[in-house]
Amino acid sequence: MEVNHINRPMPKMGNKIECIENHGTYVLQEGPGTWRSLAVTRTGNGTISMYSGVPEANGSIHKLRKVFRASVMGMWMFDAGFDEGLTLVCEGSGVMAGGGPCISVTWVEERKAVRKIEVV
Repeated sequence: MEVNHINRPMPKMGNKIECIENHGTYVLQEGPGTWRSLAVTRTGNGTISMYSGVPEANGSIHKLRKVFRASVMGMWMFDAGFDEGLTLVCEGSGVMAGGGPCISVTWVEERKAVRKIEVV
């Protein structure tokens, strides 16, 4: 399965967000961060899995740690940290009438603390 890399800049406020509407493997973040939420409004005919880490160069996810799996619609809040990256995988057997999955996921990359010291 082809690996898609989602490269979104970190907004000044709030989370990164992406809407996934096709089966595939999606690297949301490389490196540390926090997975905030997942909303599934249509599962299509398959499953949605989230992994801590990023696939190997050949696309293999076998060495990654699975942290979530669903095949139903719903909304989940996590606030879960990850160190090695975050990967979402949508698997299915073809596309049913009306399309594949529809998933919105939010996350934040690790933010470096910035201290402003005022000299009086």
